[in-house]
Amino acid sequence: MVTMTDDQRAVLAHVVTDPDGWLAHAVDALGEAGAQSALEAKVSRWQADYLAALADEGGAYRPRAKREE
Repeated sequence: MVTMTDDQRAVLAHVVTDPDGWLAHAVDALGEAGAQSALEAKVSRWQADYLAALADEGGAYRPRAKREE
């Protein structure tokens, strides 16, 4: 079973509106091993951007779902 850490979920929520839905879709499409690799790649790709946004916005940071409301 593929699981996300809280940190991975936060980074993923920076770029997708539904991190759990994204992971479920990845598992359906790629299988568990592929989904784990895709998760790690996506988090690696967006982590620096997430951390920069978090620092820039401080307490006002909102994940993508909240930004799109």
